[in-house]
Amino acid sequence: MTSEPSGRRSALYRRLWRWHFYAGLFCIPFVLTLAASGAIYLFKPQVEQWLDAPYRELPVSGPLASPQQQIDAALASLPGSRLINYELPLEPNDAVKIAVGLHGVKHLVYVHPETLRILKQIAVSYTHLTLPTSDLV
Repeated sequence: MTSEPSGRRSALYRRLWRWHFYAGLFCIPFVLTLAASGAIYLFKPQVEQWLDAPYRELPVSGPLASPQQQIDAALASLPGSRLINYELPLEPNDAVKIAVGLHGVKHLVYVHPETLRILKQIAVSYTHLTLPTSDLV
């Protein structure tokens, strides 16, 4: 009689650990996804700086164009667009990153600070890392 409660407890104990194991297997993909997306979000500035490396330390031999001229060049590259923001370059010879809005889509335009040549245009899709701006056209 004394061994029967012990046997029930042992079976209950094994059943609970089995369910705990299955619950862990079920949760592992979610935990790994959260860890990976958190790491991406944590290192976002470093990743963006690495992606923007070709647009830093550009050859500049003369005077730099004014910010207004740089903005005008970015707006002219996408006719009908509106200025959203102007990001100051870290160094004087870095490309200027200008955000413009066109038909509800935000575009990043990289402008050479001296020649006003458009180096790159990117249409930005809104993800959980970017917040939509209400002033987009």
